[in-house]
Amino acid sequence: MIKQIFFFAFITASLQSFSQLDWKNIQIREAFESPEDHKEAATISYTNPTKGQSSFLINAGIAYDWVLNKEKKKFSISPFFVLNKNNMIDKEQDNYKGGFVFNKKIGTVDANQGKSFFTTWRTTGEFVKNQSDTTNNFFITSYFFVNYSRVDTTTNTPYQHKIYINAYRHFGKGFFYFIGFTAGTEIQYRAKAPKEINEGGIVRGYYDVGLSILKKTGNDDTGDPIAEIAFSNKGRYDLINSTSEKEGYLHLIKVELLVYPTGTRSLSLGFSYNNGSDPIAGIEEQEYYLLALKVKI
Repeated sequence: MIKQIFFFAFITASLQSFSQLDWKNIQIREAFESPEDHKEAATISYTNPTKGQSSFLINAGIAYDWVLNKEKKKFSISPFFVLNKNNMIDKEQDNYKGGFVFNKKIGTVDANQGKSFFTTWRTTGEFVKNQSDTTNNFFITSYFFVNYSRVDTTTNTPYQHKIYINAYRHFGKGFFYFIGFTAGTEIQYRAKAPKEINEGGIVRGYYDVGLSILKKTGNDDTGDPIAEIAFSNKGRYDLINSTSEKEGYLHLIKVELLVYPTGTRSLSLGFSYNNGSDPIAGIEEQEYYLLALKVKI
């Protein structure tokens, strides 16, 4: 009887909490480790690998963003789950992962002077199950990125000779550029592997640099996005590695063309070239082309 009462109370409390969720805080992405202003969209994709036959794939995840400081929105926690499956590229990607994202902003936004400068510390704790090689992995990522932008409040235009970092800057006739830079560390512990000798821990240094050009309708921030071309290079180096597989330098280069058919960045059609590896996403060293319908909420 006590078990039944406890179970009923648990279900009631769960339903009450579920009914109080703010559906605007639900996020759909490909991954959740990257900076919030330039996250990857979830993909429904057609893949043309350098070897093998073409195939459809899904790289998609869902999260709920709890903002703990609602007035300034400077701290949030987001539980997430992501599924990656692509069995027709040269080296199969097949994994799922779940965990929490902790996001902390430190800085100032001065609306009167049109100035925004803050540093974001974004860290995740996650479990990754790789089905392709049957390994269990635990990751802790810790990334830092600086956001800087400034506009002239009298004309609502960017200051001349000011370079924005991790923010879009208007530079004429509906064009905007985005310079991205992120740096941090990644800690991986491989708890289960096909060969026991491969188990162990890895500490990596990490960086992500990128540049994109966005075209909008009109000539200011209020225009709708039309298309975007983007380049990114993620780099990793194993500073400490207790496994038998010494990694050295790892990279993932991506060049992508995005078209926004609905005039919003929530839905896009993208074509990209990818070269390298990503241990968190379960992508081994390879190159491939990707044609994808992408969704971001």
